Amino acid sequence: MSLKISTWNIKHAKDLIKDPSTQNSLNRRQRVQTTIQQIDADILLLVEGPKGEAAILDFCAIVLQNEWIPILLKGDNDQIGDRDRDYGNHMRGTQWLWYLVKPAIAARCRLQDPTVWQAFIAADRWQVNYWGKIIPDDHKHYRHPQVLIYELDNGQEIECIGVHLKSKINLTSIKRDAQGNLEGDYLETALKARVKLATEARNIRHYITAKFNQLEAPGMVLLGDCNDGPGQDFFESQYLFFDLHSKPTRRCALSRKVF
Repeated sequence: MSLKISTWNIKHAKDLIKDPSTQNSLNRRQRVQTTIQQIDADILLLVEGPKGEAAILDFCAIVLQNEWIPILLKGDNDQIGDRDRDYGNHMRGTQWLWYLVKPAIAARCRLQDPTVWQAFIAADRWQVNYWGKIIPDDHKHYRHPQVLIYELDNGQEIECIGVHLKSKINLTSIKRDAQGNLEGDYLETALKARVKLATEARNIRHYITAKFNQLEAPGMVLLGDCNDGPGQDFFESQYLFFDLHSKPTRRCALSRKVF
């Protein structure tokens, strides 16, 4: 059978299930439903989904009429929300990652506990020296990667690795020196965000490498929002001399692992 896997950063899904609803949110709700129906994925990674199991269940019921349902960590003996702290987000933020699947394939899907990810890379956080800094700081995923495991007809499994990496949004005022060079908090914030983003990508690469070390030919699909793409932006080429795209793919694109 064919399997369609897709992803969409829906942007603040929580606004679609607010009560009471505004006319604007009702209109957007209809557009979101139509778009997801047109994508028609068997497995959809929803980026910037609402916080917590109860909220994503509401989203699927209200916005999608349960044409797609979430795959949760919740076990048979758990109440809705009992496992909210176990998704690796430490109950932070309102931009969670959720896998929504068509009900017909839900029995083939299971969500991997984030502690498995942390066991493969030996930590839930890591140290990083920001540009020019001697003393390291701790960093961890703002939105912990979520892994959905799908069982194929032949019993083999596919891991869908869903990610949403650090944003490069910078709301600090731009400042320049007398020669027109960027300086101050704006530059510091821009560089720090890119280093955080790149180390999150490297953490994902470490997980993928660990899976290749465990299995001869693991089936993996990497999807989501990396907040970056191929090539180097101004800060990466002028100050940092790297790009994000090479982090999860390095030593892989030219190897037999993908061919």
